[in-house]
Amino acid sequence: MSYLLAAKPAGCYTSSPDCEREGMCEYLSRQTGEQLRAPSSLDAAVSGAVVFARSDRTERELVELLRGRRIKRQYLAVTDRPLPDDGSISTDEPDRVSAVRHTSAADVGSGVTFRRYRAAAGHTGPYTVLEVQTSDDATRELRRRAARLGIPLLGDGDNGGSAFPRLMLHCAEISFNSEIGGAVRHHVPTPSVISRLGKPGRGSLNAWLTALDRRQGLFPNDEEATFRIMHSDGEGVRCDLLGEVCWFYWFRQRPPDDDDLADIADLTNEAGVRHWKVQYMGDRGDNPRARRQWHSSDLESWTGAENGLRYLLRSDRGLSPGLFLDQRRNRGWVKENADGCRVLNLFSYTGGFGLCAAAGGATEVANVDTSRRTLDWSRENFALNGLDATRLEFRPVDARGFLAGCRKRGRTFDLVICDPPSFSRGREGVFRLERDLAGILREAADVLAPGGTLLVSTNYEGWSRTRFDQVVRGALQGGKFRFRPPPPPDWDFELPGEERIQKSLLVSGR
Repeated sequence: MSYLLAAKPAGCYTSSPDCEREGMCEYLSRQTGEQLRAPSSLDAAVSGAVVFARSDRTERELVELLRGRRIKRQYLAVTDRPLPDDGSISTDEPDRVSAVRHTSAADVGSGVTFRRYRAAAGHTGPYTVLEVQTSDDATRELRRRAARLGIPLLGDGDNGGSAFPRLMLHCAEISFNSEIGGAVRHHVPTPSVISRLGKPGRGSLNAWLTALDRRQGLFPNDEEATFRIMHSDGEGVRCDLLGEVCWFYWFRQRPPDDDDLADIADLTNEAGVRHWKVQYMGDRGDNPRARRQWHSSDLESWTGAENGLRYLLRSDRGLSPGLFLDQRRNRGWVKENADGCRVLNLFSYTGGFGLCAAAGGATEVANVDTSRRTLDWSRENFALNGLDATRLEFRPVDARGFLAGCRKRGRTFDLVICDPPSFSRGREGVFRLERDLAGILREAADVLAPGGTLLVSTNYEGWSRTRFDQVVRGALQGGKFRFRPPPPPDWDFELPGEERIQKSLLVSGR
């Protein structure tokens, strides 16, 4: 096809506004290996149908179609302001904007049509969903015109709209006639947060549906897919899609009540997933092994997939099911760069980094963790993927003790992964990230082979990215190392330009 058609999530740019923030065009170019162009765009706050040119020729055609206003767009827009009983809305710009009637279309400005699409009574008052037809992509002007008509859009605080988790403006369809590729009509699904308007609302459901809508179009087409559904936008709740289970991390101080669990069931259903489980995280500092769970089934083990590898997941071991999705891109980097390397995986947990290293062709993989139980789990993950056990080590020892032994024997590694917990207890005592990370890094650097690489990572929320960089660079001074960022996270986590919870650095010997 001459054009690539996509559904843009709300909150991301169509194309990059600067070198720091990746847009949808750059993201899809990276995913497909194509050099896409984006002469047409949607504002960052707007979701919906977008079209990208695949060649210089189609880019030129798209530009000409835009100039000639020959690209038609249909939007869904939501307002919570009641429409007049007489069926009309007047405006103070009669020469530019005519009356808008509930049941019939009327021109608003140049090439813009508002008409009543559907009305629904919501739990906080009536919502009206409007269908807006236009032949340009000036969504900011569309929003201003709606405000001048007395119907500012929900979530459009800049133009007097009521507060909402997102701007309720969605491009449902884009169509045009291409001389190169023929007629193009691109329709995208209505976001859940719009289609559910008028149904009883509880708690944070609107915010959760908004989070799901932002990511659902990016889900891998795989029954065992693993993906973050809610991150920092879940209002104290995070949710991972893990194969056939939606796993909720409940960080709020109070446990979930019946209404919360009903919302969880609704979100799981909207995501098309069979089961849900909720893990309470409120007392994890007092007892890291504590498990307070709520669930829709007694399922205790299942599998998920990532980067072509499968993982055994469990609901009966600690606070996590066995796979931290925020390390997906880092694990992918290890898999791509481990060929021929001797790899040390410190604080290995269920062995994800070691698994990726072995799958990527590492000649040696040493997994080090104080928990024999999680090392046994690691062995199961390696066996699940049919990997050769002769290249593998599983050492139930303290990371510092293992590093000391390597220094004593002169053993070195080409790649060392250091992703420690923020707090842990072991036979050798207590590990606290804030106090102990610098020392661990210096010891890990001592076992790096010449030209080797140290991958350092943490999701400790008590540190900003700046503070993390200061600690890592401060621990490894002396001009012996080069520091560079790892690949950016996928879009199911923070969007480009947002502060990341997970922080990482690649440190290479000079």
